[in-house]
Amino acid sequence: MLKVPRRFDPYLPSLRVDELRSMAKLWTDKPPTRKEEVLRVIIQGLADPQAVERMIAGLRPFERTALALCRDMGGEIEAGQLALALRASGLSVPASRYPGDESFTHYLIQKGLFLGTYIYSPTYIYASIGPSMIFADERVLAQAGRPEYEPLDLTPVPAPPATAFRPPQTVLLDVIGILQAIRNIGNLQITQSGGLRVGDARKLVRAMGWKENSLEVDGFTFSDPAAAFASVLLHAGLLALTGKTLTVRGTVEDFAVRPYAEQARVLLEGFLKTVHWREWDQPGAYGYANRYPEGRMALIFLLKSLPVGVEGFYSLDDLDQAFYNRVGAYFALGFSAYRPYQYAPFPGRKTPEAENWDMQRRRDWLARERVWMESALRTWLFYLGLVEFGMEEGRPVSLRLTDLGLSVFHPEIAESPVMAMEEGQAAWVVQPNFDIVVYLDRTRPDQLAFLERHAERAQAQQYVAQYKLTRESVYRGLESGSTPADLIAGLQAGAGTELPQNVLVEIREWSARREQITMRRRSALVEFLDAPSRQAALGKGLQGTVVGEKFVLLPPKGSAREWVGEVVDYAEPLPPCITLKDDAIVRLTKEAPDLMVRAFLDRWTEPTPGGSGLFTRESVTAGIKSGGRTADLLKFLGERSMRPVPPLMHVVLKAWAGDAAELEIEPVIVLHCANQEVFQAISTSRKFRRFWRGILSANALLVDAKQLESLRQELAWAGLKISDTLTVR
Repeated sequence: MLKVPRRFDPYLPSLRVDELRSMAKLWTDKPPTRKEEVLRVIIQGLADPQAVERMIAGLRPFERTALALCRDMGGEIEAGQLALALRASGLSVPASRYPGDESFTHYLIQKGLFLGTYIYSPTYIYASIGPSMIFADERVLAQAGRPEYEPLDLTPVPAPPATAFRPPQTVLLDVIGILQAIRNIGNLQITQSGGLRVGDARKLVRAMGWKENSLEVDGFTFSDPAAAFASVLLHAGLLALTGKTLTVRGTVEDFAVRPYAEQARVLLEGFLKTVHWREWDQPGAYGYANRYPEGRMALIFLLKSLPVGVEGFYSLDDLDQAFYNRVGAYFALGFSAYRPYQYAPFPGRKTPEAENWDMQRRRDWLARERVWMESALRTWLFYLGLVEFGMEEGRPVSLRLTDLGLSVFHPEIAESPVMAMEEGQAAWVVQPNFDIVVYLDRTRPDQLAFLERHAERAQAQQYVAQYKLTRESVYRGLESGSTPADLIAGLQAGAGTELPQNVLVEIREWSARREQITMRRRSALVEFLDAPSRQAALGKGLQGTVVGEKFVLLPPKGSAREWVGEVVDYAEPLPPCITLKDDAIVRLTKEAPDLMVRAFLDRWTEPTPGGSGLFTRESVTAGIKSGGRTADLLKFLGERSMRPVPPLMHVVLKAWAGDAAELEIEPVIVLHCANQEVFQAISTSRKFRRFWRGILSANALLVDAKQLESLRQELAWAGLKISDTLTVR
């Protein structure tokens, strides 16, 4: 999970005193009136763990669940997504007539539980017109409990004649294949809007063998998987974004060795956050991409609310009706009229207008949101192995949570499914022809990771996969840090028996060939200016072994003092000899006195005229792919540079290596008014409040660009003159 820890402290000073007093009610019954004192009350409350514990205990169930959900999403969440998820939970939540639930989000902010991520105006939230991110203080989230929900009152249906589900091992193998394909491609490029570039999507489609950019998963169509997984794996933290380049973060094995439930949670978070892929779309659907993540989160809470501890499947029709009952008035992928006010003449009776709205909304839902719900169930929820379908005539009519789904949605009551060999069973069979037949239902995540590191995968089906040991795959495993003994022991442990004799012989022979390379940790090497001078020294009695064109390796007790002008002891700190400026060019200030500088720079830089090197995004990425580490690069530069490395180059090199810092930037419109009387009037007026994004200074406001023309009209109505030129003094 990608976490975004934040604290309220730097955001609070930009709030008005009335907003702060509202937030302070969490911590005291009688908030003070002065801004400085109110700030002190809130900051002291947040800093006191016991006060935080008491505050959380006094919250309503949906408020505690809001904090828990934000914690589970890494510390921040889209406002509309949070509001819809809480409504899907079945908990008692304040009502609203409008999609987007701005009033509900503003309630959570006024309560003091959340703030917007825009530091200059953290109370400005309008979820109905686009994504608005909100966050909670990390000290509060640290004590948030588990999300709460109201169980659905559903009756199980008779057992279906056939079922469909995906084992977690199959999911793992698919994800490993996608990550390895991206690594083999080199990298993927995204567009200005954040979507996957068309050419790179085609590369991934070809590498994975997807036909017409669609994936068939046990008979269900998963559309546009290239766009889906590029975005999902990025949000899941398995891909790194450097500029506009996507690369695999860390090693594939880092993900593969995690428990299956943890893998599913990571991927699930990626699907919940992606806005660059849709399960199903239609003409006339909203252009706002956040509608789909909102629906996904709500659907997750609906599945959490399925009865637990009851065997059986539940009808998709019943599930759909329950979904509609909880969120139908607040969730729409297309245009839907606002729900009318209820002016019923008798308690519990609806007005004719309300009844007409209910009927029309339900018809719209069945034609649109119901279709989307089934698409979501058949794509990412089924793909991740979280739901099992009851099938009739080749189509799903009911579902239940799988064991993996239970462990993901209810970790407090369901153990993560552990796949282990029973007595007398084997996870795989190693055959004399070096094929390995793997029984996926008996194989643990760490065992699959072991095979991925040491063998080539040939094919994988629902319950069986086939690998093959090759010389190249064995070399790759040994290069990753394994020893021949580790490889043999791992294969035998998974097989539960001794390996075929010819397989043992070949593994040892392949390992021996690799180990024929000799590494000398203490030796003396003499470098000459050129081959003729070296040959002359050998002719005059120099003893040693010729290496390359200019070098002689001395024997353990040999000496060559009469031939040596300068001695470099590699056991001691090596002398500085390079400079690096903000232009990313490495310059040799003098001829390198050792063999390390040029070899190291060749790994990380592109050659330039004059014997220097140039750091580029491509060269640094290549250095990482070859096994280099960012820490080693920065350490080398720090030790060998004549002057301190510029701070900018530290930032740039880390970013190019995949550790990019996050910045926030947004074009703004500034309203400047030198007349304090006029400035105070328009900045505090309720009529103009909706136009401001925040206060920039004592005489400048940040204007909501989307409402600029409306603001001009209101200012003209007020008789104020408007100039398009900003004068700054």
